[in-house]
Amino acid sequence: MDQVKIETERTVLGVNVDSFEERFWSKVDKDGANGCWNWTAYKDPQGYGRIGINKSSLLSHRVSYAIYHGDIENGLHVCHTCDNRACTNPDHLFLGTNQDNMDDMTAKDRQAKGEGNGMAKLTAVKVLEIKRLLAGGVTQEVIASVYALSQQGVSLIKTGRRWAHVTADTSIANCLE
Repeated sequence: MDQVKIETERTVLGVNVDSFEERFWSKVDKDGANGCWNWTAYKDPQGYGRIGINKSSLLSHRVSYAIYHGDIENGLHVCHTCDNRACTNPDHLFLGTNQDNMDDMTAKDRQAKGEGNGMAKLTAVKVLEIKRLLAGGVTQEVIASVYALSQQGVSLIKTGRRWAHVTADTSIANCLE
């Protein structure tokens, strides 16, 4: 994780803050939707802004937080209230642990579900089939064998701890969209 520290001499990683801030803010559009200050320079594949300094690449939202609020303790994330990865508005940023970040994601329903999760072995259509087989009395072991799952995986579907967003009311047409 990027370590960003504002020192008393007004330097960030040994660079004069005043000239660095001018360069930094020249890459920000403060007229974004919802009050976001969007990073206009390089963004990594995940959509986070990056700026180079002393042969390092720093996340732009972490730099913005450090400029406005000071040091970022090692191990802490700079999270977005706006969920816009390109946003550098310090009023949209807060410090949190990894768990805080995961809880925020879950509370805002932003986590990948079902087929949106790259590790998914099933599709929503197959989950509907599994739920219908379970309702029809087919054992978890048999279903696991047919779908190349563990019995525990079938149990997680049955109890709603996995694929809870796919219900008996979900139509196959909706799954194919």
